[in-house]
Amino acid sequence: METRRIAGKIIPAMITTTALVSSLSCLEMTKLMKQKKSLDIHRNAFVNLAMPFFAFTQPLPAEEMVVEGRSFTIWDRTIIKEKKTTPITIKKLLSRIIKKMDLDKEVYQVSSISYGPY
Repeated sequence: METRRIAGKIIPAMITTTALVSSLSCLEMTKLMKQKKSLDIHRNAFVNLAMPFFAFTQPLPAEEMVVEGRSFTIWDRTIIKEKKTTPITIKKLLSRIIKKMDLDKEVYQVSSISYGPY
């Protein structure tokens, strides 16, 4: 009986939290779909339903790193286009990235690669 009582409280809490997080995500997605790219209108949310506590903060811009006089953030992209008929190796891809970014390959290394539509 104890398990049923605990489960009877957990399931509604999970459903309520899921609904709240989904609705907040939909609000932010609507802003993006309306082409509102300014950080002023977007919000980060912290929610504690046990208290109840709702906090909304303005997101901070991405931290900028300066490399050889050029400024980068973690959201910057370098697009490498390759012919679909010719496969590219990882070694060739890494050298193309270093060359396109005009960096010294002895000093800098690529730490993350994402693939997909841009």
